Amino acid sequence: MATCKHEELAPVVRDLYIEGFTRKRISEMLKVDQDLIGYILYIQLKIHERYPRKQTGEDLLECLPKEKVAKIIMLASFGYTNKEIAEDQDLPHRDVNKIVTVALKKKLIKKFC
Repeated sequence: MATCKHEELAPVVRDLYIEGFTRKRISEMLKVDQDLIGYILYIQLKIHERYPRKQTGEDLLECLPKEKVAKIIMLASFGYTNKEIAEDQDLPHRDVNKIVTVALKKKLIKKFC
């Protein structure tokens, strides 16, 4: 039985969506139609049920890879702005802001500058 192109894209699309990329951005990156990305996310994977778009900082700390969260915390500790961190880590600014806010509340960020 032949595999469909969208079955091969599903894991990549899922990972990009969880990292915070929009459907439009994912379609641009993978050079496929936005409708196909929507089909994969919402019909095939039902991703909106497991990973709702509106996430708190706590959810982001759990969803993102530990290495990425550690890098965000380290950069914030050295005085980089949330905008600079977002550009460096290729994440939306709002997600970095949520992670830094939660990390500050948990006293995970110690300012070195």
